[in-house]
Amino acid sequence: MSPPAPKASVILPAYLSHATITRSLESLQSQTFQDFETIVVDSSPDDRTADAVRASCAEVKLIRSDKPLRPHEARNRGAAEASGGVLAFTDPDCLAAPDWLALLVDWYDKGKRVVGGAIAPEAGWWNRTLHWIRLGWWLTGGGPGPHRELASANTSLARDVWLELGGYRSDYFSGDSELSWRARALGYEIWFDPRAVVTHVHPVTFTGLFRDRFARGRDFGLMRSESLKWPKSRSLGYMLATPILPLVMTLRAARYAGSAGRVPEWLLLTPLQALFHGVWCVGEATAHWSRLTR
Repeated sequence: MSPPAPKASVILPAYLSHATITRSLESLQSQTFQDFETIVVDSSPDDRTADAVRASCAEVKLIRSDKPLRPHEARNRGAAEASGGVLAFTDPDCLAAPDWLALLVDWYDKGKRVVGGAIAPEAGWWNRTLHWIRLGWWLTGGGPGPHRELASANTSLARDVWLELGGYRSDYFSGDSELSWRARALGYEIWFDPRAVVTHVHPVTFTGLFRDRFARGRDFGLMRSESLKWPKSRSLGYMLATPILPLVMTLRAARYAGSAGRVPEWLLLTPLQALFHGVWCVGEATAHWSRLTR
């Protein structure tokens, strides 16, 4: 007789993640809620990540890919192998708070179907700055409630919802936004609990952040215009509005900062937020330009 399926499955994509994944798995082993399985999908070109997984946690279900996978490809692969009724996703450079999974799963007992949590930075001024620029929509602080979208580093879905949606679009890094849009279009409420926290531990340099924001902005622009079927006139409108959009994004972050009780911190970092949101917007504008000139 086979053992009963766990209530939840936690899925991590991994690619050259040997430097951080041990701490990530240790944080999962320390969860107060224990009725879950852990699945790591590793598409690294060498064995260092797999060796780190085996050394840190023998119970992990390790799936190896002989070709590199994009993060959402790996998440889809892990979800296909999962047996839990709740599919929870995080990253190999994130540390889950001990009550992270317990808080997420509890919402499913209350009838929620798509639930995510907050992402916190490690200590330090630069880490906090990175957090506001890259992940300022998912702050700690404040109370639970509806949200526009969830980040794949801290999100979960009921299995039946996942199957209905067909998983992440794997051809874009911004597939987590697109998945949230599709879920809302089908009538599912996106629920956000800022108490369910993972801490992001992967450092990025100043120049690396420039490259990241430009590339992610371009990826988002391509994905958004295609998936939402933007007419070319709307792409042109975005390009013309590019000079003011960094201010719009910075002010939108202020709304989330207000909900989290973090307005003074938002205000202190406003110049850097505007700068790097500008880099994102230029990246997105190049995506729309490529559509217009095709």
